[in-house]
Amino acid sequence: MITSWGNAWQETFTIKVDDPASIQKVRDILNGVTPGLTIGVYPLNGPACYNPPWTFHVDPSAPVGAGEGWPEGYVSTIYNLQQAVSYLGDLPIPVWVALRPVEEIPNPGCVSLNPGASRVGFVRGGSWTLDFDGNHQITPADRTFTFGGLPGDIPITGDWNGSGTYKAGVYRNGQFVLDYDGDGQLTANDRVYTFTEPQPGDVPVVGRWRGGPSWIGIFRGGSQWLLDWDGNGVFEPGKDKVYTFGGEPGDIPVVGDWTHAGAERIGIFRKGGIWMLDANGNGTFDGTGPAQDLMFRFDGSRRPGPPFLPAGRHPAMSAESEEGDVPVVGDWNGGGFSKVGIFRQGVWILDVTGGHRFDLSRRGPDLVFQYGLPGDRPVVGRW
Repeated sequence: MITSWGNAWQETFTIKVDDPASIQKVRDILNGVTPGLTIGVYPLNGPACYNPPWTFHVDPSAPVGAGEGWPEGYVSTIYNLQQAVSYLGDLPIPVWVALRPVEEIPNPGCVSLNPGASRVGFVRGGSWTLDFDGNHQITPADRTFTFGGLPGDIPITGDWNGSGTYKAGVYRNGQFVLDYDGDGQLTANDRVYTFTEPQPGDVPVVGRWRGGPSWIGIFRGGSQWLLDWDGNGVFEPGKDKVYTFGGEPGDIPVVGDWTHAGAERIGIFRKGGIWMLDANGNGTFDGTGPAQDLMFRFDGSRRPGPPFLPAGRHPAMSAESEEGDVPVVGDWNGGGFSKVGIFRQGVWILDVTGGHRFDLSRRGPDLVFQYGLPGDRPVVGRW
C-alpha cells in the first residue's frame, strides 16, 4: 500500500500491513466501504526495504485506525511524516496519512532503500557481514563472505573500479589486497599494490581523492598523509599528495566528503571524541570558520548540551567517550555528504543529520543500533 499526499508537491511512502484486521480495514478504506480518507499508523525509527528512501518505517503488526478527518495534533502530510519520527521517536503514537491505491504508483521493491546512502558491516576474523538491505539488522538478505583473515590484516573498503558499489579489501604487511571485481574472493581479477615501503605504525586510508574511484593512501607517524593521487597504486614523490594533518598521540585518520564537494578529504578523530576535518581540502588544519575547517565533539556520550539527551535513553550512550571507540564515517541518509559516527562494542551511534551532535530527543532522527559484537571491526560502504 502506497500513501502519497502533499500541498504543492507529492512524496511516496510504502506501508507494510501484516495484521489481518488492519489489512481488511485498509481494503475497506481504499474500496470506499469505510468512509474517510485517512489511516493511523505507528512510525518507528529505522528504514525498511519496501519504503525507500525514508529513514523510518511503520510497525507492520500494529493495529490500524481510520477516521474521516485529520485528528487534531497529528501530522497530516507525508512531508511531515519524517518530522513525526523526530518528534515522536518510537513512542506508540499514531500518525495519520492519506491513502492511494498501490497500482497508482510503481512498486519500489526491496532492492535499495536509498542507493546513495552508506550502509554498515563488520569483519570478524576474515568473515565479512554486510548490511545489504540497510535495515540495521542481520537478516538472510545480508551478504556474508570470507576475504582476508590472516593475522594482522586490516579490513578496508572502497569503490575500487568506479562501478558505484563498495568492495572489500585488506591491508596486509604493507600490501593493499583489493577485491577489485567485488566477488568476495581473491582471484586473478583483483589488485594487489605495495604503495610504499611499509613502516611500523602505518595505517591504511582510502578515499575518492579526486571524486572518481577509491584510491589508497597511508597515514604515517600520527600526522603524515601519503595519498595516491593518480590511482596507480604506487607512491610517486612529486605526483602524489603529501599532507601533514594531526600530530597528537592516538590520532586516528578519517576520510569523507565533509562539504558536499564531490571528493573526499582527510581528517582526524582525537581522544575525547574530537573530530578535526579538512573541510576546505588544503591538507592542513587552518582553523574554523567560513572557508576553513571543522572541529567538533561527537563521542557517543550523553554529554549535556542543546539538545539534552536524557540519561538512559539507550544503554550504549555513556556519560563520556569510551576507550576503544572506533570512528566511522558515511553518508548515513544519502544526503550527499559524509557524516560521522562511533562504533562501540558492536553498537553504531550515527550522526544521521550531520548536526555534529547526537540527538535521540524529539528534535532529531540520529540512530543507535547494534550490528556486530565486541571485537568486530566496522566497515562502511554503498554495498
